[in-house]
Amino acid sequence: NTGRQEDWIITPDLNVHGLWQATELNVLTFDLGVGYQEYLLHPSDSGPLITPNSEAKFKIFVGDFVITLRDAFAYQNNPVEVGQLSNVTSFYYLSNLAAITADWDIGDMTVELGYHHSSFLVFEQAYSYLDYQSDAISPQITFKFSKTMQAGFNASVVSTRYDKDVENDSTELTAGPFVAAQLTENLSVTARVGWEFSSYAQTGSNGDSSNINSPTVSAGITHRINDALRQSLTVGREFIPGITSNYTNRIYANYTPSWHATSLFDVAPQLWWESLQDSSATVHETSTRLGAGLNIGFALTQHATVTLGYNYVLKSSNVRSMDYYQDLVTLGLTYQF
Repeated sequence: NTGRQEDWIITPDLNVHGLWQATELNVLTFDLGVGYQEYLLHPSDSGPLITPNSEAKFKIFVGDFVITLRDAFAYQNNPVEVGQLSNVTSFYYLSNLAAITADWDIGDMTVELGYHHSSFLVFEQAYSYLDYQSDAISPQITFKFSKTMQAGFNASVVSTRYDKDVENDSTELTAGPFVAAQLTENLSVTARVGWEFSSYAQTGSNGDSSNINSPTVSAGITHRINDALRQSLTVGREFIPGITSNYTNRIYANYTPSWHATSLFDVAPQLWWESLQDSSATVHETSTRLGAGLNIGFALTQHATVTLGYNYVLKSSNVRSMDYYQDLVTLGLTYQF
């Protein structure tokens, strides 16, 4: 709230999608989005970007089994996306997820087993202590009760190891049921509940000896009001990695209506809220954030679209120096070849 600064940012980017039909069944897909953020008033914050949807994926069909090899990667900079950060203008990070999953389709039941290796690297010196590697094994079983309803049970075991001795290494176990149902032609719901057990080794210097033994939940509803109007609501509670603590307890709600006014004109408002509470580290914070936005899209031609958006974010913290608000106005031009 003090010492506020503004900037104009120009971000050209290019997104490419590729597909190789290796055999009649086996398919390799590749998506890559690259760009550059040019800060006109603060050029030291400028840098390249790789969009979060960049990935290579290879699907192999063997009898009743589908084996998927996947590598997803991103290089991003948007400190406001990280709710625990304040007074930070640059937070470039590289994330990479390498995974292999095997799905076994047994009629009305599907069994899945996956292994994931994640890497997270922060390129801001002040936050380089957040660099970590993690490995996860995640089994899941899904029952298809009908064409419109499925339910099942999933679990995951995750080992996280930080490169520097500030944050504590951890072992996490999460398990619980889930359900997804198309209640009517226009109404669908999803729900997932679970219990998380996380044990943190005292390998770091953040002064946090907290562990997790608590429920998690997420639920969503999507409603098609008519051919032009849609709305969706998601709510949940989760535990995310802390910035100065072992973890942050996050409770959230997102409401996103949309209006397809004409074949050329779309309106998409957004309203979201989250509560963030750090575990008991030497430095910890409790805060809430509220966001509201409106994005308007207009199709100039079959290939070109102009977008205009406004987003507002307000953070209130128990540490007054961590309060902030952000006004963000965006003007975009997209051309699809």
